[in-house]
Amino acid sequence: MTELILRTVNGVGAVGDMRIVVFSSEILFTLFLMILMIFEPWIKPCLQSCQKAMKSRRSQIQNQNQDQNQDQIQNQDQIQNQDQDQNQDQIQDQIQNQDQNQIQNQDQIQNQDQIQNQNQNQNQDQDQNPAGSH
Repeated sequence: MTELILRTVNGVGAVGDMRIVVFSSEILFTLFLMILMIFEPWIKPCLQSCQKAMKSRRSQIQNQNQDQNQDQIQNQDQIQNQDQDQNQDQIQDQIQNQDQNQIQNQDQIQNQDQIQNQNQNQNQDQDQNPAGSH
């Protein structure tokens, strides 16, 4: 296209004779096709074996991907189970701690009650024996 524009505008083309370029490229193309036709009986089995190999590799990759997906799902399930177990353990620990705290509180209340009872008893004793204590 550029060659035609240059010829119409300037009157002179960029390349002297295009027939040389076109003819040589056509020869190379036909030579390549002839070589392929000659070696077709050897190329065809090689191509088929390559295609079979690729199919088997694809199926192996798909199987591996499926196995990996299943492994990932199992791992996620295991992790969730472990998390649930840990949460349950933590809850049980908290409950035990609360129980212990309640027991300690009850013990403290009992101790305070005993101390109050002792103080009351001492006060009663002092009230009953005011002269004997001096």
